[in-house]
Amino acid sequence: MIYAYISIKLCFIGLDGVIRDTMPSTYKTKPGVKSRLKHSEVDFVKATAAIMNGMTYRKAAEKFKIPRSVVCRHFKSPTTRNSDGWPTVLDNDIEALLVQKLILCGSWGYPLTVLDLKLVVKGYLDRRGEVEPRFKENLPGDEWTRSFLKRHHGSLSQRICQNIKRNRAAVSHATINAFFDELNLPSTASRLRTL
Repeated sequence: MIYAYISIKLCFIGLDGVIRDTMPSTYKTKPGVKSRLKHSEVDFVKATAAIMNGMTYRKAAEKFKIPRSVVCRHFKSPTTRNSDGWPTVLDNDIEALLVQKLILCGSWGYPLTVLDLKLVVKGYLDRRGEVEPRFKENLPGDEWTRSFLKRHHGSLSQRICQNIKRNRAAVSHATINAFFDELNLPSTASRLRTL
């Protein structure tokens, strides 16, 4: 699998001279706030099958320990699933296309930085004439970038980039194998013994 490498800035020095990392804060739930219940998909499938076989919503909810309103909503529109929080800024297909292009740039030897990623998204939103209220001047922040990389952690990763020369990057397996074939180590060792 080909990974796209996105370079990162490890830390910065604040105005007070203290070195801080650039990782965003982690969110903690407030005490006393009711959390959402997570029901398994298997329970929803069983409840839906029971309703289709003639069971009422109320009995299915009691049997599978799922609130009746949730059972009704999932039975009436099985493709609609509520997720916590805001929807993503870019659609899933646009994000998938962006990931493909990031991987393509990485395979060409031009990995993009986090700032480049932000500017690409800003340019996309500006060209479409969309104004995203969560971004300042349509430029995504660190939180969005962290979430984007977390959503696509299977194909994108952050690395510290090092520049190498093009001719060194162009060395292939065939070139290396040809070098070792020319080297021919056993015959070199026998020639050294005869000297």
